[in-house]
Amino acid sequence: MDSRARNIAGRRTLMALGTALLLALTIWVMSMVLVYFRSGATWGIPFGQSGSYLLEFSPVTTWVDTVPENGEPRPGNYVLREIKEEYLRAWSALNLATVQRDSALLKDHFAENLWPSLNLMLAAEEDYTVEQVDLNHALDLHTIAFDKQTVALKDVGVKVVREVRDSETQSLLHRAQDTADYEVVMTLDDGRWRIRHWRKNVASAPMAQQDSLTGPVTLDGQSFYLNGNRFEPQGINYYAQDAAWFEFWEAYDPGTVREDLAIIRGLGFNVVRIFVQYELFGGAEVLPGELAKLRDLLDAAEDQGVMVMVTLFDFLPEYRLLHYGAHERHLRSIILELRDHPALFAWDLKNEPDLDFERQGRRNVINWLDYMLGRVRHYDGGHPVTIGWSTAGEADLLSAGVDFPSFHYYEAIDDLPAVLENVKEKVPGRPIMVSEFGMSTYNPFWFPYGHSREDQAVYYRRGLEVMQQTPGVSFACWTLYDFPRLPDGVFSGPFWRKRIQQRFGLLEDRQHEKPAAQVVREELTVE
Repeated sequence: MDSRARNIAGRRTLMALGTALLLALTIWVMSMVLVYFRSGATWGIPFGQSGSYLLEFSPVTTWVDTVPENGEPRPGNYVLREIKEEYLRAWSALNLATVQRDSALLKDHFAENLWPSLNLMLAAEEDYTVEQVDLNHALDLHTIAFDKQTVALKDVGVKVVREVRDSETQSLLHRAQDTADYEVVMTLDDGRWRIRHWRKNVASAPMAQQDSLTGPVTLDGQSFYLNGNRFEPQGINYYAQDAAWFEFWEAYDPGTVREDLAIIRGLGFNVVRIFVQYELFGGAEVLPGELAKLRDLLDAAEDQGVMVMVTLFDFLPEYRLLHYGAHERHLRSIILELRDHPALFAWDLKNEPDLDFERQGRRNVINWLDYMLGRVRHYDGGHPVTIGWSTAGEADLLSAGVDFPSFHYYEAIDDLPAVLENVKEKVPGRPIMVSEFGMSTYNPFWFPYGHSREDQAVYYRRGLEVMQQTPGVSFACWTLYDFPRLPDGVFSGPFWRKRIQQRFGLLEDRQHEKPAAQVVREELTVE
C-alpha cells in the first residue's frame, strides 16, 4: 500500500472514530436531559407542556350563569373558555404544588398577594406527603369590568379531597372531604388570567341525592324488571373472534358484530357484557369515533333483542387521587352518550379491581370505586350499577353502593351452590350475578390441568342448572369464541397461560360449535 492510500485509510479511520464519539456524546447528552426532566416527584410537569398537562387533571366544570350582574354584556365564548381554563389550571397547579411542596408552580396562576397564604397551605412535615384534588366546579359569573381585564365569579359546592400519606411507604394515613363555595377575582396580566382574590365560604345547600332507580331497568327484591316486566339476565361476555380485548375496538367491524349478536341470540342469551378500555377510548377526552362504535354496538344489540352490560375503566392504569377529575370526565362522556339507549342494561364500574389491590393499594382502589359509584348514579339514575369482582370472596365489598353484587367463578362447579349461598347471606335481598364463568378446553397431552370439550359441556350443564335453580342468580358466560391469538400485553406468564385463555369459547369458530354450545341452547329459553 503506497503512502497516499495509507493516508486515505488513516483519515477514514479517524472519521469513523470521530463519528462514533460524536454519536456517543449525543446519546449521553440526551440521556442526561431526559434524566433531568424525568427526575423528582411522580407528579412532575412535562417540559413545555404545563398548560395542557394541567388541564388533563381538571374535573367536570360547568357555567351556571354567564351573564354579569353589573350590566356588562355577556363575554364571548372564547373569553369564557379562557377564564375557565386558567381557573382550572390554577387548581391543578395548587394540587401539584401540594404534593411536590413546590410553590414555584403557583406563580403563573396566582397573583403575588396570595403567595404567602398559599405557601402556608403547602407546609407539611417531611414525614408526610399531602395530596389533594378538586372534584367539581360550578361557575357563576358575577361581574366583568368594562375593559374585560377583571372578572369576579362564584364557584359553588366545590368538593376537595385531601389525603395524608407516609412519605416513605406511601401508605394512606388520613383522608377527608370538604365542600365549600369560593368567591374569586381574576385579572388579566401580561396575557394570562391569574387569581387575585380567593375566599372560601360555607357551602350552599347540596342538591338532593337520588336513592332509587327511576329508569327502564329496576330492581324489586331479588328480581330485575325491564320496562315493568320481570327480566332474567342470561348473558355472555363478548369479543369478536379475530379482534379481542384492545383490538376489538381498534378493528371494530359493524358487520361482524351484527352476525355475532345474531348467533348470541340464537343460543338463548339476552345480555352481552362488553368492555371499554380507558386509554383506548381517549382517557379524559373520550374520542367521538370510539363513542360512535359503542353506540353502533348497542344499536345492533337492540335489533337482536339483546341488552348490553357496559364495563367501564378496563385496564385503568392509575387510581390515585389526582386522576379523579379526568376519570369522571371519561365516565360522564360515556354515560351521557348511552344512558337513554333502550339496549342499555347495566353499568359494571370496573372489571376485577381486586386484582389491582397489591399494585395500586387496597385503600386507594376501594376509595376510587366508592367515589365513582356515586358519580355513575349522579349521571344515570335509570340503570343499575355493579362491580365485577374476580372472586366471590370480595363480592360484598362496597355492597351498599351497588345495586347488585357480581363476581367471577372458574372454580370447581360442585362448590358453586355453597358459594352462592354464602354471597346471598352477605348481601341478602338482592339479585346476584356471576358475570364470568366457564371452562377452557386447552388440553394437550402433557398438560396436567387441561379439560376436554366434554368436560366443558358437563361444567356448563351443571353450572347453568345451579344458577337457574337458585333464586335471584343471573350469569354471563365466558366467552363466545375461541381466540386464534391474543393481543400482546394482555396476559403475562408462561405460554400455556395464554393458551388456556384462548380456549374458553362455546364455539371454535362460526362453523364449529363445541358440545357446550348445545348445552346452552338446551338450558336457556329465548324470551
